[in-house]
Amino acid sequence: MSATLDQPAAIAIRHAVVADIAALVALVTSAYRGDASRKGWTTEADLLDGQRIDPEGLRDVIEKHGSRVLIFERADGGAAPRMLACCHVEKQGELCYFGMFAVDPTQQGSGVGKVAMNEAERVARADDRDFRARRADCLV
Repeated sequence: MSATLDQPAAIAIRHAVVADIAALVALVTSAYRGDASRKGWTTEADLLDGQRIDPEGLRDVIEKHGSRVLIFERADGGAAPRMLACCHVEKQGELCYFGMFAVDPTQQGSGVGKVAMNEAERVARADDRDFRARRADCLV
């Protein structure tokens, strides 16, 4: 059972950098593949095996103009921040693509996914040069 987030504001949100690639690969893999994914409801462990995300492709996404990989993390008791969730938002014309949505299986049902979805929508609608999307698309 996941603990609910006492204060969603306690979640720090930042843009991923290349140094985050290994941790992002681990998070996405744990949410969908292997035994760790069985702790949550998003497991594909019985359907698919192999790599869920490619580190080189992730680097391209992080470095691409008009693309943002968002990281949602929280520090517990002064410890180093723990990555709870991530997602990818990319401007594609008037469309905004949403993908790579992953929540740590032990945090699924805690509310962190809702925080991530709300932030992805905010970024997609942002009135800046990279976004201001009129609609979003999500591939599953």
